[in-house]
Amino acid sequence: MNKLIFVFFAAFGISFAQDLASVEDTSTARALFGNPKINTNYSDLMLEKNANADSLQPTLNGDLAFNKLVSSMRDFWSIKDLQKGKSLNTKLNVNVIYIDGVKEEAFCDISKTTSADKWELAIGADFVSGSSNIVGAHVKQCLDLTKDSIGYVVTDSAGKTIIVPPKKVLLGFKKNNRQDTSTTDLYMRLNDMETYAYIVDALNWIEPEESPSFWTNGNIFRIVAFALSAASTGLGLWQDSKVASEGKKTGTLYMEALKAGEASDNSGPVYSEQYFAYKENVNGIRRSEKLRNGFYISAGVFALSGAVSFFF
Repeated sequence: MNKLIFVFFAAFGISFAQDLASVEDTSTARALFGNPKINTNYSDLMLEKNANADSLQPTLNGDLAFNKLVSSMRDFWSIKDLQKGKSLNTKLNVNVIYIDGVKEEAFCDISKTTSADKWELAIGADFVSGSSNIVGAHVKQCLDLTKDSIGYVVTDSAGKTIIVPPKKVLLGFKKNNRQDTSTTDLYMRLNDMETYAYIVDALNWIEPEESPSFWTNGNIFRIVAFALSAASTGLGLWQDSKVASEGKKTGTLYMEALKAGEASDNSGPVYSEQYFAYKENVNGIRRSEKLRNGFYISAGVFALSGAVSFFF
């Protein structure tokens, strides 16, 4: 029973961490890319891992896992913050690289993207380690990063193409009360008041610079680790109290069994009853001691894991 309680705490903590880590803001509308071009391959470390697959580490079918994920999310290839009546017209080319998340980090490489009308991205997708449940969030963050860093192209209802500049340019323009000469010159080169009006309007709906969220994967891990450490400590103290309370009975049960044995030459129902009561008491103490030690060790491991995570 005590082991089941411990397993429940551990399973609940891990599930809670995964749920929090995979939470996404669904309140913001997203605009879909039309016909994105997606290529897939494996990193060298992932190829090596697949070549040495066994029953504990089976071969990863990256395309199967990735296609399953994409089919479960309608807005997988999308970006945030597009005004109504405008369609996304940026072409998207992505090289998805399946990585061994145990040995290498997921990544988002936008270095080959130089213009807002065509994005060239390389995204490392980890379907191996514990981060496999946030691949979708990682891809969306990469797309939003590119949007903010490079800009994108939209088409209005009249078929007019408008280039939306990077977020840094818009924020700089807004911060300087729209009096920044270089930014103003950039917009005026458009020589089109409709496009200029759209850009100015964009200043009203771009997201402000966000302060870092407390609910990072690292903080979630620490909270769960310290919570499990506290729970394990509590269960250990509970078992320790059982050892103490049962230990008080051991001497009395031993003397009763000894007297019954002397009176009946270590035979008879009275002696058997007293002897088995004593043995059951001793066995119960030993079980509680093992559980207590296990819970204390678990508490130390969880606490150490949470403390070490501050350095990574």
